[in-house]
Amino acid sequence: MRFAHPLVLLLVPLLVVSSILLWRHARRRAQQKMALFGPLNRQGSILRSLDPAARRRKAVLFAAALCLLAVTVARPVWGPRPDAADQTGSEFFIVLDVSKSMLVRDVTPNRLEAVKAELADWLKTRHGDRIGLIVMAGDAFVQAPLTNDYTALREVLSQTGPTSISKGGTNIPMAVQVAVKALDAGEVKRKVVVLVSDGENLEGEVAAAVTEAAQQHKITFFTMGVGTLEGGKVPEKDPKPDFTKPPKAFVRDDYGVTAHSRLDERSLRAIAAMGGGRYFHFTPDGETWDSLYSQALATLARRTETFNLKQYDDLYQIPLALVIALLLWEMMLSTRKKHPEKARSIVTLPEPAAAPPATAMSRKPNRNVRRRKAALTLLIAGLLVGGSNPGLHAAESALVRLVTQSGELIAQGKATEAAELLRAAAQKDPNDYYVVYNLGIASYAAGQWQDAVDAFAEATSSPEKRVRAQALVQMGNAQYQLGKTLLKTGNRMGASVAWERSVETYESALAVKSTSTTEHNLQVARERLESVLMNLADSFISSAEKSKSTESKINELTKAVSSLERVTQINPKNKDAEQKLEDTRRKLAEQLRDQARELRAKAEQVNPEKDKEGREQEKLNTAANERYEQAREQAPNDKELAQEHDAFRNQVANALTDKAEAKVQQAMQPPAKPEKGPNQGEIKKRQNTLNDALTKVDKALAFEEDNQRAQKLKAEVMKQLEAAHMEYADMAKANGDKQAQTQPESAAGNFTEAVQNYQKALEINPENAGAKEKLAQSESALAKALTESGKKEMAQASGEKPPQKGKGNKPNAPEPAAAPGTPAEPTASEMRENIGHLEKAAQNFAQADALRPGENEAQTLQQQALDQLDALRAALDQKQNQGPGQKPGPGEPAQVAGEPMPGEPAEQPAQQASNLTPMKPVLSFSEIRAADKSEGQFKDLKQNQKVRDW
Repeated sequence: MRFAHPLVLLLVPLLVVSSILLWRHARRRAQQKMALFGPLNRQGSILRSLDPAARRRKAVLFAAALCLLAVTVARPVWGPRPDAADQTGSEFFIVLDVSKSMLVRDVTPNRLEAVKAELADWLKTRHGDRIGLIVMAGDAFVQAPLTNDYTALREVLSQTGPTSISKGGTNIPMAVQVAVKALDAGEVKRKVVVLVSDGENLEGEVAAAVTEAAQQHKITFFTMGVGTLEGGKVPEKDPKPDFTKPPKAFVRDDYGVTAHSRLDERSLRAIAAMGGGRYFHFTPDGETWDSLYSQALATLARRTETFNLKQYDDLYQIPLALVIALLLWEMMLSTRKKHPEKARSIVTLPEPAAAPPATAMSRKPNRNVRRRKAALTLLIAGLLVGGSNPGLHAAESALVRLVTQSGELIAQGKATEAAELLRAAAQKDPNDYYVVYNLGIASYAAGQWQDAVDAFAEATSSPEKRVRAQALVQMGNAQYQLGKTLLKTGNRMGASVAWERSVETYESALAVKSTSTTEHNLQVARERLESVLMNLADSFISSAEKSKSTESKINELTKAVSSLERVTQINPKNKDAEQKLEDTRRKLAEQLRDQARELRAKAEQVNPEKDKEGREQEKLNTAANERYEQAREQAPNDKELAQEHDAFRNQVANALTDKAEAKVQQAMQPPAKPEKGPNQGEIKKRQNTLNDALTKVDKALAFEEDNQRAQKLKAEVMKQLEAAHMEYADMAKANGDKQAQTQPESAAGNFTEAVQNYQKALEINPENAGAKEKLAQSESALAKALTESGKKEMAQASGEKPPQKGKGNKPNAPEPAAAPGTPAEPTASEMRENIGHLEKAAQNFAQADALRPGENEAQTLQQQALDQLDALRAALDQKQNQGPGQKPGPGEPAQVAGEPMPGEPAEQPAQQASNLTPMKPVLSFSEIRAADKSEGQFKDLKQNQKVRDW
């Protein structure tokens, strides 16, 4: 027999020692408490019915049960030694985007649920892999560490959703940092991260984070895009969405336009390229994850040694059954003697008095003042004496005297002084809820309503149900009295808030313990709240009638509607409130319609020369549409209002469609040189113009979903956009074919653009057979070009460098010759240069093998490049760690502090830097995003700090 978790057994001696110490402490404390009742010669008569031996047996049984419970948790098992089995599997983290944009329903049922469903089904087929889960939105954290327990991972995945992270956005740099820490902590040899997102609204320096993780931490990034090119509206978070019905609400941007999210493949492809991985497009057919694993992750699998604990038989049932038996035995033992000696006299402790009712709510004030003081005195003295266990600690005895003194002060009309005494006692022992409760009673008697509310609120945390129930009732009483005081000062709004809270507190008190007094007080609080809300509604309506501003009228009428709605909730039988609510809603609808008309007029007066893009006009029209919608919510049966709103939406939708048609005509203009045909730049410009037209059409459909013109135009734009992608891809493929033999790096760039455009064409029209065929050809050609480029880099790392081209090149100064008989060693700078070539070669081979696994020698070449890379790095580390007495190799300068590590640029002096050809800096991720012309998105995250949370 052995234990699966043997360290848990260390708790057994700790539990034994702790049980003995607690037993002794409890005995000493009981003796101290008994000493407060009287002399020692009378304790025997008081405790004659108790059986000390039975108490000791109960303690031993309970301690034994705890020890056996620890043995159960240690999981005893029986069987042969675990068989060591070699398994092959990958280790990677899945970074799942849970932002609001993942709720778009362009994938059934929505993006997030589709990914979760397919991932859960795929996990059922896995074995040998260690998979972790990181959730990401505006923040990121590890939802599940690397594990091969796929059942637990599926359970964690099912509970993951938009509510997992409260902060909105898509913070990929934070997710990268979390993944780096998790992979480093797990001591993973080949680190892989799979990012699943729609690629929209990225925050932070994504390029810097991904590049740093790929270069310094050797992490490979694969990306999976979720969504479609058309996209859809971004719904608000809904804990329990009903996918059979449209979403209840949608996210709106700064202009008030319903947020529209599309799949941004360019960003995800850029991340994959910087991370040395590959981009995959998610399809809800169950094949995406298989393709990702077979084409990318399977090549990174490693062999691990695991232990098969399934060959053992669990024995935890035996100690667990003993635990249950011991606990049942301990519960059945009685600490009372069966035949105790008869007591000569019986001492009866006084029972605690009931909580005093609210004076102004259940009885008349002038007849209850004296009774309230008497009840308070009895409560303060009785709660602590009668409600305690037999015997009190010495410190508690002093506290009883303090509470008794406070009760006498209350009886004398000095409730404020009593409250100060109890407040000082509560500060010394804030966990004594009896004292805190009595502080509330004294504050209540002194008319300090807010102090009473605070004290009773703290007392509701008491573990005793009796104290909690009384504290809730008294808290409601204090809130009610606070409302009365505020109403006397003319603060009707404050009084309504206080009585609203009083009603909520009484309802909570009834849930704990239902009494007739609490029910009566609740009814009185509701009546007073109903009365003050009616007065507030009349005040708001009167203020709206006197106001000259439309916006001010809307605000006042909105507050009146809110007050009247609350009245009808409190008392559904209030016909007067129902009639006022109906009239107020009608007036509010009229004001909202008037404001919508004003906004429409302003939109029509916008100067088109100053607003060429039409953004100001669209903003005003969107605001007018919102006002119309609010008006229709207040007056759903107003047919005239509905017709006016529908006509406005049709007008705006047609105007946006006209602008989209102009964009389409602009895109269809003939090229500058018709005889030669369009070039790649002209085709790219046509694609951007068609995307602008598509944005206009989407906005038109957002105003009027069933607009026939907009729907037809959208179909035409998609068709033209498909043709533009095909034309651009064909041109890029032709250029790549020309460069494949002589310039493999340039050919790889052209083939990459061809692949991207063929994929976009297939997203628009999945039935495009020509795009499918040419996509396969381009991917195969790209794999070959990457392989040839990698071979070239490996050749350069081996010393076969191509001759430098250029005019006027002067021969470099000859390097110092090696000593006779000594083989020349490469310098540290040459090693770093060769490391860079090998890293690029390994990256090209990995991409080539991911595109066409098994069709070329890329996988073998990648392993060779990685082996050479490891050896070269080890040699460089040894060279840089030379001792002070060792000499550098021939032709190698001495090692100095601050020399850059592999992959880091060396700092050049100013005079030398001026002679070098300036290299174009790597684009930051915000600049990569800047190429997106879509409206409604920020163009530069560096210059504009405000980022949407969806």
